[in-house]
Amino acid sequence: MGGLDIWLKVDAGTEEWYRKIDRSSVPFGPLMEAFHRFASLAPLTIQTMLCAIDGEVPGPQEAQAWQDRVLDLVAAGAAPTTLVRRVHVYGKARPAPEDPLAQALPVAYLEGRAESLRRALNALGYGGPSATGARVEVEVFP
Repeated sequence: MGGLDIWLKVDAGTEEWYRKIDRSSVPFGPLMEAFHRFASLAPLTIQTMLCAIDGEVPGPQEAQAWQDRVLDLVAAGAAPTTLVRRVHVYGKARPAPEDPLAQALPVAYLEGRAESLRRALNALGYGGPSATGARVEVEVFP
């Protein structure tokens, strides 16, 4: 699996927010279980879009649930180093006629969520320089 790098799109931490943001026919629970199993198989990048939906900003419980899901995926891929290489947090960059309910959030909101995740990763030994290569980069793309 030399150059393999899979991207997993994780936009929600709860089923409620998943239904709002992704509107997918794939059930949330089984999807997250499949992501969890996959996290131990190949290097991956987690991609997350943060936006308001119909004026509703993801609340603190949703933010914490998303962060917990990301940390769970990082831990699932850890043997001895996590296979999660990066987390990309991005905002809604342009209008999309097929998605009129999604609105951009302030860059400060995106940065705040990224910083919270960085602190949590640091506390678990996955942030900052690491002798084991267990570093997970968190980047924001407004």
